[in-house]
Amino acid sequence: MVALIFHELARQYATLSRNYPEPGPFGAPPVQLNNANVALFQQYNQHVPAFRQLLRDHGEDFGRFYQAVETLSRQAPAEREQQLSTLSQRFVEHL
Repeated sequence: MVALIFHELARQYATLSRNYPEPGPFGAPPVQLNNANVALFQQYNQHVPAFRQLLRDHGEDFGRFYQAVETLSRQAPAEREQQLSTLSQRFVEHL
């Protein structure tokens, strides 16, 4: 069952990849997906919404954003994770 899910995910990835000029996060199709590379992708990208919200909160001003990230980096891990979680929950994509 899991193998079928990964096969279908890889097939859909290949379909989506046709619309982009550069390879996606798993490389150029065909790809072989497994728990390890999907988990790594999720871990690497887990806080992207939080940082996008933080940038938005600072008026898209990178200087102010970098200062906020530096402040965030000095927090205790549990506090930092909570703040990142809160920021992620607030993030809404505006396409």
